[in-house]
Amino acid sequence: MIEAYFDRSSPRTYLAFEGLLALSTELDVEVDWKPILVGGIFNSVIPSVYAQRADAVRAKARYMLNDLGDWARQARLRIRFPPSIFPVNSVKVMRGCIHRRRPPG
Repeated sequence: MIEAYFDRSSPRTYLAFEGLLALSTELDVEVDWKPILVGGIFNSVIPSVYAQRADAVRAKARYMLNDLGDWARQARLRIRFPPSIFPVNSVKVMRGCIHRRRPPG
């Protein structure tokens, strides 16, 4: 069993998805997709994360974009960000994921 925690607004979830599916097929195991709210975790661990959106550290933002771009190229995926503010609020869609979640088995 592979346990995978995800948030629909997370670019890292998107980039990991295909690799996890291939790995689960190769190992012949199920993926237990567990929805989490990354924003809630950030708020409790790094309370200033959302305040930093308005006054972002450019070097950090550039590094993140380069890192995600490198990962996307390696995975042969295309990554795009919404034209609006990022990160997006995923509370409602994640509630839907929790509601639809069916434990494996």
